Amino acid sequence: MEEFAGSQITAFDVIVVAIIVVSAIMSLSRGLVREASSILSFIAGGIAALFLVKFFGEPARALVPGDWPKVTADIILGVIGFVGVYIAAGWFGSQLAKLIHTSPQIGSLDRIAGAIFGAARGMLAIVLFVLLMHMMIPKDNTPALIANSKLYPYADNAATWFSENFPGFVQQAKDAAEDF
Repeated sequence: MEEFAGSQITAFDVIVVAIIVVSAIMSLSRGLVREASSILSFIAGGIAALFLVKFFGEPARALVPGDWPKVTADIILGVIGFVGVYIAAGWFGSQLAKLIHTSPQIGSLDRIAGAIFGAARGMLAIVLFVLLMHMMIPKDNTPALIANSKLYPYADNAATWFSENFPGFVQQAKDAAEDF
């Protein structure tokens, strides 16, 4: 705590705390099962979209009118696959969460685990923000509002750890950002 002595809280600190707290509260209200099912539903929807485009793309492209771009069929298949599976998997996860929340002991544990998950998700969002910021702005040019904050050194250390331990991911993100 002595390292905080003499330094001021900046807007960056307030935003970081707000993101973590809001994420934790949202996950507390939903519970870990519902949060996990949302993520799994999203992943399953993406896989379904890729599957539909890969296996049914050619026949669907043949049905597209000649003056339309052929990618229209891929987009329609992808949207149908994603939305259909996302809704179905989300409904299943919602039903499972309702079942779990009817039990006071398990429901409370699910909500507490959800809050922990939400706080971790908020922290990860901050670390990813710092990683993206360092891709766009050199560390030496970090805005004073951020550089002088109390929480930035922790986020910066976590971002540095992430980039050292997952260098391929960070490099792919840099390449994608440059292409954008």
